Amino acid sequence: MSTDDTIFKKLEFLLVKVMMTSGDFSELIGFENLLGLLNYFPSAMKQKLCEKMMIFIGQKDAKMNDGFMIHAVLQVAKTLHDRIDFETEEFEVKRVSNMIIAILSKVDHGRDLDKTLSVFTEARGLFINLDKVNIALIQYVLNLAIKCNCLVKG
Repeated sequence: MSTDDTIFKKLEFLLVKVMMTSGDFSELIGFENLLGLLNYFPSAMKQKLCEKMMIFIGQKDAKMNDGFMIHAVLQVAKTLHDRIDFETEEFEVKRVSNMIIAILSKVDHGRDLDKTLSVFTEARGLFINLDKVNIALIQYVLNLAIKCNCLVKG
């Protein structure tokens, strides 16, 4: 094992520990250089770390309404999306799709439906290769329309 591999393993261990001890993802994503740091990791290790982050976020019950945090989470999810190609096995596509759907279901700006719709629109552009995610986004947008109808009382 080379010196670089050892350093990356230690950094990976450190990031996983920070995720495990962090109260919520906003604390973790609050580190300005976290996403930049991920870019220095080798591709396989970066994918594994992004997947761990997505699992960590998916396990939390809190709704997401902070624009910076949502953008950062979508970028992490985009990293997982980008590794999917025509050779990727179906179970892997389903697994990644389910992780992304779990994250998108947490987006909620309350009565500001336009912000929520904007996030879903951005997500539609980011995850074009995942049909299951696109179907979920359509359902989320339809639910927004229903919510809007209820808010304005028909």
